[in-house]
Amino acid sequence: MSRLGIDGLRLGSLAYRPGSLANRSRGKLKFETRTEAAIEDETRVRMLLASTRMSSLAEVVSATALGDRLAKGDERGDWPETLASARFQRDLRERVGGAIWEHVDKTTCRVATCTVIPRGCNLSPEELAVFNAKKLLASFRTALNRCGARGADGWAIVVLHGEFDPGKCRFQIHLHGVVVGGMIDVVDCLGSRRRYASSRAHEQPDDGVYQRVRVSRKPLTNLPSPITYILQPFWPSRWSGDTGDGVINRQRTKHRIPEPYHTQYLLWLDQWSLSEISLLMKLRVQSGSLITK
Repeated sequence: MSRLGIDGLRLGSLAYRPGSLANRSRGKLKFETRTEAAIEDETRVRMLLASTRMSSLAEVVSATALGDRLAKGDERGDWPETLASARFQRDLRERVGGAIWEHVDKTTCRVATCTVIPRGCNLSPEELAVFNAKKLLASFRTALNRCGARGADGWAIVVLHGEFDPGKCRFQIHLHGVVVGGMIDVVDCLGSRRRYASSRAHEQPDDGVYQRVRVSRKPLTNLPSPITYILQPFWPSRWSGDTGDGVINRQRTKHRIPEPYHTQYLLWLDQWSLSEISLLMKLRVQSGSLITK
């Protein structure tokens, strides 16, 4: 049987489709409709085609080409296979989120979600343009193995995500994941390694991040919301900084990244496939399904 990347996961049964009407109406689950994803792509097309504030002519040309690709998808009634497309992202979120949900639902092990913010991943727009997702995830895999991943039971899946801080004009790259069984302790162990170690209260990390590894301790509820969260449909913009009292505050609400940085993040995403910005540990994709190794 053939092995595929995570992009090759097939659509699961109706019970494990986060975007189905029945599942979207449950609890507080937020999952974009096909119409909402199409409207978002229309907005992205307008912004891409209007991009004139880019740092180089090459970026303007690339933005126009990407906008044209998304627009032609509208004309055909489908979408281009790019992470810059909200419709393509929705399709991935439905297939991948559903597959992880079903896998979690059938496990008898502990299940947790995690967020990991490695040092060295707070990037300027220029640094984002040349940032290599594969190198980050290869480094992350090595760190997990040094923390005992090879001998641990359970499994893990993480996906790269980003957030823009308009006050600092920086992108914070981080990882969201689902970890199961002994892999929870492995991720916890990352905090002992320099790149993932938290800072003390009196320290002032360059990127403003004090806690770099966060692992949930409460049972997961309102499934599949915690699971689909690891593959989010967009990168948000949130301001952070000192409001005058010496305490670093962070904006709670998420906003669209302002231009030209919104276009720059879409151009970066367009370079990569989901398989290239995600990592499976002790999992593989076989014949369109997730299989535990």
